[in-house]
Amino acid sequence: MAKGKTSIFFCQSCGYESSKWMGQCPGCKEWNTFVEEVVDKKSAGTLAKQKATASEAKVLPLSQIEMTYDKRVSTDMKELDRVLGGGIVQGSMVLVGGDPGIGKSTLLLQVCRNLSEHNIKVLYISGEESLQQIKIRAERIGNFGDSLKLLCETNLDTIKAVIDREKPQIVVIDSIQTMFNEEVSSAPGSVSQVRESTGVLMQIAKGMGISIFIVGHVTKEGVVAGPRVLEHMVDTVLYFEGDRHAAYRILRGVKNRFGSTNEIGVFEMRQDGLVEVENPSEYMLKSGNDAAIAIAEHIGGSVEGFADMMNQEALAMGATRSHFVNPNGLPAATSFKHVSPAGAAVGLPLSDVEKKIYWVDDMDIEFTPLANAYIRARGADRMSSFGDFISLSDICDAATAKVIKCEVSDGVIAPGYTEEALEILKQKKKGNYCVIEIDPAYEPAPIEHKDVFGITFEQGRNELHIGDDFFDNIVTENKELPEQAKIDLAISMITLKYTQSNSVCYVKGGQAIGIGAGQQSRIHCTRLAGSKADNWWLRQSPQVLGLQFVDGIKRADRDNAIDLYMGEDYMDVLADGAWIFKVKPAVFTAEEKRAWLDKNTDVALGSDAFFPFGDNIERAHKSGVKYVAEPGGSVRDDNVIETCNKYGMVMSFTGIRLFHH
Repeated sequence: MAKGKTSIFFCQSCGYESSKWMGQCPGCKEWNTFVEEVVDKKSAGTLAKQKATASEAKVLPLSQIEMTYDKRVSTDMKELDRVLGGGIVQGSMVLVGGDPGIGKSTLLLQVCRNLSEHNIKVLYISGEESLQQIKIRAERIGNFGDSLKLLCETNLDTIKAVIDREKPQIVVIDSIQTMFNEEVSSAPGSVSQVRESTGVLMQIAKGMGISIFIVGHVTKEGVVAGPRVLEHMVDTVLYFEGDRHAAYRILRGVKNRFGSTNEIGVFEMRQDGLVEVENPSEYMLKSGNDAAIAIAEHIGGSVEGFADMMNQEALAMGATRSHFVNPNGLPAATSFKHVSPAGAAVGLPLSDVEKKIYWVDDMDIEFTPLANAYIRARGADRMSSFGDFISLSDICDAATAKVIKCEVSDGVIAPGYTEEALEILKQKKKGNYCVIEIDPAYEPAPIEHKDVFGITFEQGRNELHIGDDFFDNIVTENKELPEQAKIDLAISMITLKYTQSNSVCYVKGGQAIGIGAGQQSRIHCTRLAGSKADNWWLRQSPQVLGLQFVDGIKRADRDNAIDLYMGEDYMDVLADGAWIFKVKPAVFTAEEKRAWLDKNTDVALGSDAFFPFGDNIERAHKSGVKYVAEPGGSVRDDNVIETCNKYGMVMSFTGIRLFHH
């Protein structure tokens, strides 16, 4: 070991120092937290400097101290100001922790923009990004004033010199794990470097009256990386939380010397940065969520971060609707066959026609939104859904269980079941029906592995979040995309996430009406899904609704007979001695079918991959498609756009493949 250096063991949780490694930290009682670091021994010169500094230190009586800590600077972000206790306190030091990529830098850069607009001198110091990279993000956020200065540096001595020269009012350090003090020999991000670097910055904040924000990444345990003493050193500790693949973020105060720690702020991540959600309760409750209303009145407010707690309380209160984590506020259901969904839908009310074509018009029960969701998911393609596996977004209630009991199905998976629902499902398949309860809080590994004949394939999980801005890149002449169309396109995209690649999905009124896998051919998958969508619409025609089946015919037999009647093989059910109707129906001619199909409009079509030719759009038009979403990127995009313009369609390029195996 080099002369003048020695090894010291630090506890990563609390910063406890020891000359030897210890299994359990005497300070915080944590196990296996000690790491070895090499540090310089203090020289005589350093000790002399410390003595000189001590001799120059001044003491003052309390009466002569000027009060400045009541002066706060607003960030122009009400949510952040509230969490801080009313704004930024002069000379304070704020630690902002969170997972990498969650939006900490974006949040602080927006604060810098707001402050610069008021001519407040701000210095943004980055140890992770270049000036050009910062500018790219800044241009996405908005316009910045010249009072904002940028510096890319990790050496604290240099940073201190720049601060002395520029005299900023606000400083942002991004991030503390990249900073280093030359007097400490260990690497940046180590326990001693993080602690010492924070100490230097604290001296600057208190000595010069500069407010400093420092960014800190968190560990997999959810705490700021480095010694726990770091949180004790600063004035305020804020955690920025959420799923980086989802839109919403929560800013939570865990320590605040100048305000309450009972406040939280809610933000929505959009393409142009973070937007405050000033009334999250209103956003959650606007869909008429019964459980949300009941609990919000009890608690006094709610946000997405309380979803798990609220769902549990809703169940305890007897609520049958609990779906706080669903972005559209509606329960959802899918009907799976093997590896792909045959149908998907949200819980919108059923019309009288839908009740009839889905064979539930004779059920004397009050359908809940969750029951409606499954009825619509199953009814979209009843032929393909025969013997399905059901997935439910909400706790399965009795009404949904009664619907499931009547269908041929292999199993169901849901976040929970009411006692009555379980009793109903136990009667299915003589007690052999597969009922699975999933943990809603479970987070699968980000990387999936699959072994095939000794070869291991790996891929990242598809955690794509489809938000309001997902369809903003409209490339057609018609750019009017109504809210219902956005919902339908979002349902198509979510469905395609779990369908084999190169697939398409037709959606109307909150339910998938035609799904086609496209591994072999892009045009054929459009035709396949389109024919399913056509059949769904034809089932609602007067010719099909007027069919009078003989008594005792099972649902599956009725579905098969209708499918044949609407197709080219109609004589299989209309030939003498073959038809199973009380009254022999007339042939459903091609002209009659075309006339009825022309009445189907405002259908949404989503595609996993780009459409290579205008032929796909031509076929989609025949099924009433008006709204299209696809990644784009084909050499024939111009031809596809031209075809959409020909029929007045709206097409959005998402720029993202949903390819997943």
